[in-house]
Amino acid sequence: MDSQIKNQMASTANSVGKSELSCDREQFMRRVRHALGRSTTARPTDPSPLVDESLMRLAGSDVNVIDLFTQRASEIGMKVHRIQAVDLA
Repeated sequence: MDSQIKNQMASTANSVGKSELSCDREQFMRRVRHALGRSTTARPTDPSPLVDESLMRLAGSDVNVIDLFTQRASEIGMKVHRIQAVDLA
């Protein structure tokens, strides 16, 4: 990151008081709405369409897609290293 940008960010962070950073959910949402130029939260008008999995999945619902990906990636020469989610932290 450019040092000028870092300095601007630090200056902004220092000039904003703690009370300006902490707010309840409604205050936060009001700020977001204002930034988006809205006065209320937009509600979805149509429900999401249902997806027919038989048309979308190339593997059956009983197939472990992680194992399938690992197998196919290895077959084309990719190196796959499986880890557990807890190891990401």
